[in-house]
Amino acid sequence: MDRWDNEPLPLKNRIPHMIDILKDLLDVADTLMKFLVFLGPNFKAVTENSAGIDSLVAEVKQLVEPF
Repeated sequence: MDRWDNEPLPLKNRIPHMIDILKDLLDVADTLMKFLVFLGPNFKAVTENSAGIDSLVAEVKQLVEPF
């Protein structure tokens, strides 16, 4: 059986890729924070549906657990 020896990419080629991934991760974190701010106390006061909003907040926070 032949062995495939792949040369790892040089570090200079991996850095831009990691920067792109980290920017995407920052966008996800920013969006989650915006959801939590939007679903805050002011929204609860306007909608008068505290239980429903608490449920949504719990769902948004569950999205963070895999990270």
